[in-house]
Amino acid sequence: MKQQKRNRRIAALGLTFISVTGVAGAAQADTAAGGSAKPVMAKFGTQSIDLTKGWGEATSCVVVGGTETECFTSNRAADRALQARGLASAERSVSAVPDCASGWLCLFEHANGEGRRLIFRDETWQNLSNYGFVNMVSSYRNRQSDGAGELLDTPSNYYKLEANAYVSYVGSFNDKADKVHP
Repeated sequence: MKQQKRNRRIAALGLTFISVTGVAGAAQADTAAGGSAKPVMAKFGTQSIDLTKGWGEATSCVVVGGTETECFTSNRAADRALQARGLASAERSVSAVPDCASGWLCLFEHANGEGRRLIFRDETWQNLSNYGFVNMVSSYRNRQSDGAGELLDTPSNYYKLEANAYVSYVGSFNDKADKVHP
């Protein structure tokens, strides 16, 4: 099922490639389509901040629809905003696992879900440099149930983000990802 979804995504890009995983073609398409950093202006309270120049006091940024980004001073504030907009349930985890809204992929700057958090839901390749988050992912929580996502550090090297999983440390992939596909 997940392989079919990946193939549909790649087919939608109009790519022809030979790859064991199918990921290389998608990453190359992203790079060919201008994969370098493009400033993302994020709403932060009453201000607008360019994430490629830093997050300032923001600690949690939410990317909605691949085009709208809003940042908050805490993960809890970001989660409450998603709930208020009907984009996440009010359910919260009761374990020691870092919170991440149901249906979302949360990337964390440090191991054990610490540090800044960048979250996505839409199934589209994202260039992490656009969000000032390139080479910064150390842990993740994937609350998406329909399949695994991927992190890339080169067109052919990827890290599988298991569905409904929490990984406290991404090991040898630590601080190497430059693209993500929720």
